[in-house]
Amino acid sequence: MAGLAATVYGNDQSVRVQGYLRCEGKPYADARVKLFDKDTFTPDDKLAETKTDSRGYFDIQGVGHEVTRLNAKFNLYHRCGMTVPVCYYKNSFKIPFDYVTSGQNPDKIYDAGTIELSLLKKDRDCINNLLTCDGEPYTDARIKIYDQDTYTFDDKLAEATTDVNGFFDLQGSGDEDEPITFKYNIYHRCGMNVHICWYKSSWKIPANYVNVGGNTSKIYDAQETKLEMLKKDRDCFNFLN
Repeated sequence: MAGLAATVYGNDQSVRVQGYLRCEGKPYADARVKLFDKDTFTPDDKLAETKTDSRGYFDIQGVGHEVTRLNAKFNLYHRCGMTVPVCYYKNSFKIPFDYVTSGQNPDKIYDAGTIELSLLKKDRDCINNLLTCDGEPYTDARIKIYDQDTYTFDDKLAEATTDVNGFFDLQGSGDEDEPITFKYNIYHRCGMNVHICWYKSSWKIPANYVNVGGNTSKIYDAQETKLEMLKKDRDCFNFLN
């Protein structure tokens, strides 16, 4: 038994999970599935992340390096049964120790079976899909959507601020002869010692999230943005516009 422990502890350890998600009996697509090593005194280490496909199926594996055996779990983030889509429901499941194997390739697959989301406890989660600063939700950051132009100033289409949970939900529309190149900017003061101007970070929105017409059929999920990890470009103009 001691020899077995030596082969497992202190090396790369891997785990793999598969399963199906249902919402009121129907396959639930695009739920986020995250695999973690659960720590006691420090934040959990995320090992991998994926989403369910059109069948509600997920297959996720990850590798961690610990002196002791990985304490693996997987979290589900979804909106099954949520009347107003604000934040997500989160459910967590522990993976038995005997499904953690030594090395980077899992020897066994933990089959989570079919999980009916509508029967699970409704714990709301707003941190894993929002703006945070040093691990805390960041309130009153300004978010702006632009049509990015090449030869003229970018056209601002909409703006909003994050709520007390760091959450934002924003949409905008533009009228162009050519396909619109959308981007969104975040303006904040996370980590700014002297409050002069704001930090600005910019992201391009993938073209497949641009819809024709006035109604958005798809939502681009920006997930969690850790502001303290971003490049510190100072902006003293666009925040006010």
